[in-house]
Amino acid sequence: MPDIKIKYIDGKKENGIQYDWKFLRKEFQKLGTPKDIATPFTIPKFYENGWNIMLSERSIGKTTNWLLLGLIMNWHYGTQTIYLRDTDNEIKPSNLKKLFDVVIQFDYIRKITDGRWNSCFYYGKNWKFCNIDEEGKITEKASEAFCICVDILHAEILTKSSFNAPKGDLIIYDEFIKQHIYNPNQFVDLMDFHKTVARFRKSVVTVMLANTINPDADIFHEFDIYDTLTEMEINDIVRISTKEGTNIGIALIGARQEIRKLNSATNRLYYGFKNPKLNSIKGGEWAYVEYPHMTRDILYEVLDNSIRINTLSNTLKVNVCRSEAIGVFLFVTYASGKVFDDTIFFDANTDVTDYRTFSNFSNPVGSLINRLVNDNKVLFANNRVGRLFYNELKKL
Repeated sequence: MPDIKIKYIDGKKENGIQYDWKFLRKEFQKLGTPKDIATPFTIPKFYENGWNIMLSERSIGKTTNWLLLGLIMNWHYGTQTIYLRDTDNEIKPSNLKKLFDVVIQFDYIRKITDGRWNSCFYYGKNWKFCNIDEEGKITEKASEAFCICVDILHAEILTKSSFNAPKGDLIIYDEFIKQHIYNPNQFVDLMDFHKTVARFRKSVVTVMLANTINPDADIFHEFDIYDTLTEMEINDIVRISTKEGTNIGIALIGARQEIRKLNSATNRLYYGFKNPKLNSIKGGEWAYVEYPHMTRDILYEVLDNSIRINTLSNTLKVNVCRSEAIGVFLFVTYASGKVFDDTIFFDANTDVTDYRTFSNFSNPVGSLINRLVNDNKVLFANNRVGRLFYNELKKL
């Protein structure tokens, strides 16, 4: 590691390192990465945001470029990258062994470390520098990891243990949107783990990366950026601030020209269908309130699922449930759109009333909802559902 005088924010070590971002940007540019590929510096002053969210079409190299920044920060400041995924399976060697393949292929490690190291290896959920000879054998290994890999489903175990990452000033949460994996605690687990890593440091940079441009992902409601995302177009970059003062940088990045041409040809050949779910394959400010969520450890049975509440933007499904620990409670989610003979609606936004539509809670079902709300026995799929529910509750 080169000899560099490390300064601290406000002159206090507990605040974290005062990084020279102009210097780091120049070091990044020296690598000669393709100019038309998104980099961390695509988001203006990303290091001043509490959170950065970079969404894109496929094959734009965003993960590699953030990893490169982490390598540069490690070489000059000793910073460790915390690489976060959703499940333990995703950080097994069989699935993560190619994470730095592009970095190694283009000899970036040798360039960054001034020839001190020429490769890296993965062992025990840690990435470390190494030197490899012409026969592909490791001849020397670094003692300290430059990147630590963690999965969010087991992050709670770390937060309750002696896990400590005083050098973990770059957190990369990769592929945080999933099609088939749902973690109802994703947002809270993420915040809890972030606090474990950051402690009281002001120097931590966090980025969340995903290929799928899906503004309806639950976590976007948790961050209260759903409305912002629905108004953004490809290559838009915005910064929003919560009322509590947290800055969130959001970037929707399109594919570079070369990849776009390849996508166009293969899309016509293989994926020429209207299904909007193929868009991610084809390439195509509210006050924060934390509502109680359904968690993995709650075992329950559904007693009734016929209740719907219409809002101006969505229909909510109110499930009357029972668990041994809670008793009778409500679990509120988005409704699927299916209507059955016994479905009833509460709708404060219409004058229409019939045998199944009610404009207020002046019936036995409404009384049950009010009682469980007053007893704080309501759980929600996400924060936006909670917000919609309580907004309508004021009207009914």
